[in-house]
Amino acid sequence: MCGITGQIALGQGSAPCRESVERMTQRIVHRGPDDSGIHIEERIAFGFRRLSIIDIAHGHQPMSSVDGKITVAFNGEIYNHAELRAQLEALGHTFQTRCDTEVLVHGYRQWGSDLPTHLSGMFAFACWNKDTNTTLLARDRMGKKPLFTMQHNGLFHFASELKCLLAITNWDRSLDPEAIDIFLAQQFIPAPFTIYKAVKKLLPGHLIEIRGSDVSTRPYWEPSFAPKPTADVEELSDELRSLCRSAVRRRLESEVPLGAFLSGGVDSSIVVGLMAEFSSDPVQTFTIGFDEKEYDERPFARLVSEHFGTQHSEFIVRPSLKEDLSQILGQYDEPYGDKSAVPTYYVSREASKEVTVVLTGDGADDIFAGYGRYTTTRLAKFASSLPAKSRRVFEGWLLASMANLRPIGVARNRLNRFSRRHLFPLGRSILTPGFFETSARARLYRPEFAESLGDRGMQALAKELHAQTLELPQLLDRMLSVDMYQYLNGDLLPKVDISSMAHSLEARSPFLDKDVVDFAHHLPDHLRVSGDTTKFLLKHAFSDLLPKEITHRRKKGFSVPVDRWLAGELAPMMREVLVEDPKYVQTFARPEEIRRLVDQHISGKRRHGGRLWLLLCFELWYRQALA
Repeated sequence: MCGITGQIALGQGSAPCRESVERMTQRIVHRGPDDSGIHIEERIAFGFRRLSIIDIAHGHQPMSSVDGKITVAFNGEIYNHAELRAQLEALGHTFQTRCDTEVLVHGYRQWGSDLPTHLSGMFAFACWNKDTNTTLLARDRMGKKPLFTMQHNGLFHFASELKCLLAITNWDRSLDPEAIDIFLAQQFIPAPFTIYKAVKKLLPGHLIEIRGSDVSTRPYWEPSFAPKPTADVEELSDELRSLCRSAVRRRLESEVPLGAFLSGGVDSSIVVGLMAEFSSDPVQTFTIGFDEKEYDERPFARLVSEHFGTQHSEFIVRPSLKEDLSQILGQYDEPYGDKSAVPTYYVSREASKEVTVVLTGDGADDIFAGYGRYTTTRLAKFASSLPAKSRRVFEGWLLASMANLRPIGVARNRLNRFSRRHLFPLGRSILTPGFFETSARARLYRPEFAESLGDRGMQALAKELHAQTLELPQLLDRMLSVDMYQYLNGDLLPKVDISSMAHSLEARSPFLDKDVVDFAHHLPDHLRVSGDTTKFLLKHAFSDLLPKEITHRRKKGFSVPVDRWLAGELAPMMREVLVEDPKYVQTFARPEEIRRLVDQHISGKRRHGGRLWLLLCFELWYRQALA
């Protein structure tokens, strides 16, 4: 695992600067503490930091072909590099190393811009052809590895982290109102947006080709959700077990210590169980826990550890948040509000003391339909088929009938959330998952900010995502498609990448293997969600591998007690930075609305933890950026 940076001249009057690329590269030492390199020529300059995992002796980058015509800077792992090496050798290529980077060198010469379609792995890379003055940049299908880009002063800049681009001087660092609006609605900023107008994230499954001054971007892969197989459950279970075993086995290649994150949920437990099948030594597993019982998953992780005989390590999160929170959030280089970033940061820090690589269960929920809202697709499908007037009557009847089950005040709040999240999930829940929804953002914004935003931001993104998924006939496919490109790619994967790489730790995700993803996307709905059971086929396929207590336990998200923190130990800091001495949030938010939210939450009158956490994260990020 590594970090890459670079500059590419777009015109005759511009040239890359070695000193600038060195500054960019120095900012990501944590991504690659073992080695570094700069390659500069008249038209390009590539920078590199290395975390040595495979072929430690021969993996120096940037790497060039023997004749110096092809140069590559690469971040990630190519899991099918051995097969590609054999294929390229049969075509006449001669290799000097066992490193997967050299596969890209020869692969680019052989296949040109088709290179990414041959790769199975997690990656972001830049390949330069000296003869044609052409540069290819690409990001893996699922977006495991990040790539930030910017054009400035006749140069195309790229980097693994946004902080590298902040090392470049004299570019317009105006914040993007669209990104602020989307962040407050979703708790993250998805590609291609960043907090800065001038900087973009390359979308997953996309490539950029630069020929002279021409810069073109296009997808090289898009998910396909059809056709659906007709095989029976057992045949598909056998195929899924085989694909998952292969995905795990590929991700065990390492010349450094390797372990796994273990939450005690189905997904990480399957990964650990398969790792145990291939390992002659006990698998090293790592779990984070809390003193608050409702957030603590250590008992389940301990059960899995005992079942598979792992070498298990547990850590209690008793964070000194006043000291740690700014540091944790500062790693993201832009506002990021997923509260699970806190435990992810701590478990990565502790695991990095023992291993250099970890496997995770990330992605299974997003490709096999593991979230609770997916169980409501039948109801949503029925409701969506009704005329508008009938749909409102149906929704009112449902709310009224369910309200009898609880005290009316609690019922009304919870059922309104249920309606927003489940009755019309594509249009309401996925795009506005209970943070600052449209009406809440309208109350929050200063008039001048709302006017400058117009109908852009979250509103425009929602329309775009709706249009993009219209061609998918099944509602569940549409939900999974949006979740994959928004929640998985914009929230979950950056969280793990940033948290792990902050501690020079590589995280690998078997469920995001290309073949596993393609298989999952072709499953019929009833094998993904059956009644109230999510991830039906995945659980069925591995029911004999896991303890029954794990297979049948209710899903529990990786979360933290934010409501309690913000009403307790973090309350003074929250009031200080949001109400008494804000540096930025009140430039777009009305001070009286922020004060109302803070006062109600601290007094216990109403809980606004999710919204206040986003404002706090934004303000703390801005103070870091200003520093």
